[in-house]
Amino acid sequence: MEHKQIELEAEILEILSKLGIPAESNATEILKTIILSAITEADSFDLDDQYDKIGRAYQITRERVRQIVCHTIGNHWNRESLNILSDHFGHPVQFRERYEGEAPNGAGKPTNGAFVEMLAEHLRQKYYTDNEN
Repeated sequence: MEHKQIELEAEILEILSKLGIPAESNATEILKTIILSAITEADSFDLDDQYDKIGRAYQITRERVRQIVCHTIGNHWNRESLNILSDHFGHPVQFRERYEGEAPNGAGKPTNGAFVEMLAEHLRQKYYTDNEN
């Protein structure tokens, strides 16, 4: 595996861990796979297609994959999550979409797509724009 890919995967796991998502869970592996695909397949990435691919790999339905991702983000998102991500990336982080429900800070939890898109955008910029060597 390419060195950049190993670093990228490690950073995704680090970010998920900082948000309180356990490293050893299937949910973490699913999120990592989706985020990696969003980074490397930016022009053709489709979240619903990823649910299908992962569902086949884990022998579960695409809806179950979507629920796992939603449940994981929802259970680990709190009022400090944006601060954790902003600290990690070194600049303020914002989401374009939010759930109807409000988080304790009034910011609301990101949708699955918004969560994946935000992480992928920042990591793509770091690994594939800033480091074009």
